[in-house]
Amino acid sequence: MGQFLKRSIFIFFLSTLVCSCHEENKFKWENAVIRSEKDAIIISSFDIVSLIQKSNLSENDELNFSQKMMVRAATSSLASSSTGFRIEGQHYILVVPKSEEINGGVFYPGKITNYRKFSSNLQDIFGVNKFSKNQVNFLYNADYNVMLGFNSDHFIIGSSNDTSFLKEKISFYFTINQSEIQDPFLEEFLSYEEDLCFYYDGQKTQTIFRI
Repeated sequence: MGQFLKRSIFIFFLSTLVCSCHEENKFKWENAVIRSEKDAIIISSFDIVSLIQKSNLSENDELNFSQKMMVRAATSSLASSSTGFRIEGQHYILVVPKSEEINGGVFYPGKITNYRKFSSNLQDIFGVNKFSKNQVNFLYNADYNVMLGFNSDHFIIGSSNDTSFLKEKISFYFTINQSEIQDPFLEEFLSYEEDLCFYYDGQKTQTIFRI
């Protein structure tokens, strides 16, 4: 009986350790995208849910009753279950210049939590209803110079005057499987869970403006 108890405790301890390591090393695609982008000069991190809650827009005295009700309705529907993509937690926006140019693009990677809901919302916005879960889909809005790339698990929204640059970058991001660059300052930045913070690479910026 004592031997059985010892084995049970050992197995429980080993299982706990394995689960802990698995959770700690769980692959985060958005973070991998950021680590892989060697040209990013500015990265912003923000928690949109926390920012909206703390802003308390629905109680703004400058809004009338109807406007306050609209704000409450909009914020109450701001959840992953409604949008089909992750709303809670940290989000990142990257500013990436083109090689040897000041112009470039802005990119926002995200995680899809419900593909059917996500694609349904895209149909309502873009009026397109033919998507494939087995490949990267691309949608482009010329009025705003915005391109959306997505598959069954993730999406990236990019904005730039150069559509070829957008598609090239978004296509590259979807090939990322593991973290590729180890930068201690960037790693520290990615560990923050603040309402709003920024990572700024002054050396890359100086290089760009010297060109």
